Amino acid sequence: MTPPPNRSWVPSHGYQEHHPAPIPPPFRGVWAPGPPPGVLVHPAFAIPPLPPPPPYTANPTSPAPGSAPPGAPAANGSTPAPAPAPAAPAPAPLPGAQLTGGLMSGASYIYPSTHTNLHVIHPLARPPWEGEPQSLKFTITKVPTMMSVKEVIQRVIGDGDDAHKVTEVLEVGEGKWFPGKVFRAGDVGAGLTCRVVGWDESRGEGGRRAVWVYFERG
Repeated sequence: MTPPPNRSWVPSHGYQEHHPAPIPPPFRGVWAPGPPPGVLVHPAFAIPPLPPPPPYTANPTSPAPGSAPPGAPAANGSTPAPAPAPAAPAPAPLPGAQLTGGLMSGASYIYPSTHTNLHVIHPLARPPWEGEPQSLKFTITKVPTMMSVKEVIQRVIGDGDDAHKVTEVLEVGEGKWFPGKVFRAGDVGAGLTCRVVGWDESRGEGGRRAVWVYFERG
């Protein structure tokens, strides 16, 4: 016996009706808005288009449209924090602020136990104690108190000319300076150590006057 159409015999249940799923329409392909040209995509799998890229700007640091540059009032009236100032360039090292010959691979160096801090005033058009106050720059360098003043002169200026000299200067306020002790590299007094001439580790500490020096070529 042939079962009726759309029915099948199931033991203990008799005939069961079944309805086959409808056959989808043939795929005809449409142009999807997102994929590259020439790719056919069924409507059920169409990909939405991507958002357009941001406009190109030649200066990536330029403020966005509608925003204010650093330090200018914004649209809501508030003033943003000013842009940070550029970092000041590091001062050039003094000629003698390098270890002669360097260290061999794996070697270490034992430093002297006591030092003094010399405030080395950079060269000026005239010594700081002459004429009107000048805008000056300086470098602080740590010097062993056991080093002679002559060697300090040679290391700071960069050569061994005995005509070079160093003057300890005293700040008297309002940008004015007064010359103090003077040491010329070829003089006997320049052979004394920094500690002996008073440039020791206590200078600049506990209210004691810091050591300010001005070097001049001979």
